Amino acid sequence: MPDIVIDIRGLRCPVSTMKMKRALGALGVGSTARIHSSDTSEESRTDAMALFQRMKLDLVGIEPDEGFSTYVVVRRI
Repeated sequence: MPDIVIDIRGLRCPVSTMKMKRALGALGVGSTARIHSSDTSEESRTDAMALFQRMKLDLVGIEPDEGFSTYVVVRRI
């Protein structure tokens, strides 16, 4: 079970990235977050990956669903 669930469905980049950054700031070391996103554009995915890297988050996986994707990340340090 994730420690944080972030629902940014319906939001587009850069608003979705800003909301992710704010919510992920509260993620503790070793904690997991699930991020539901309906913006499947390449720009959004690139921005998300860059954000995860800057925040020292490991991407565990991307789970496709109907109309959206879920990113699963873990704070490593």
